[in-house]
Amino acid sequence: MRFSPEECGVTEQGFVQEAQDRFGHVDVLIGNAGVMPLSRLDAGMVEEWDRMIDVNVRRLLYGVAAVLPCFEAQGSGHIVVRPARQR
Repeated sequence: MRFSPEECGVTEQGFVQEAQDRFGHVDVLIGNAGVMPLSRLDAGMVEEWDRMIDVNVRRLLYGVAAVLPCFEAQGSGHIVVRPARQR
């Protein structure tokens, strides 16, 4: 079983505990979120850069940090990072 994207987004807190409560354990964390600004760099849209770093780097690190204690306690677990494709 798994969470759907609607149930567990990158900005939500407590997803590891929710998964443990719901399924009893966590087998894998799949990091699949990503954003990419479409503006030119010389446009200086720093807010877009901040959002990109926040989603693509910080949220991934938060997810890894949240799930590591669970994996260590279980003695197993996997982290898969897959960049999101732009549509």
